[in-house]
Amino acid sequence: MCHVYRAYADPATFKMRTMGKEAIGIAISMSPQGDVTRLGADLQRKLAQIKAGLPGGIEIHHISDQPRS
Repeated sequence: MCHVYRAYADPATFKMRTMGKEAIGIAISMSPQGDVTRLGADLQRKLAQIKAGLPGGIEIHHISDQPRS
């Protein structure tokens, strides 16, 4: 008999790192009819709100920022 289930790998088989520390990656994509400049401004405002509520030791780093490129 075969059982199918979904679970997390423990220990993790893949870990993302940035600046030598473990990280979580989040990718944000724009809709085809979107405005990249407006998306960038909206994200900056939202990130400022999120950063204000983060506990000590948690940081946000941009890896790629297309609106500023």
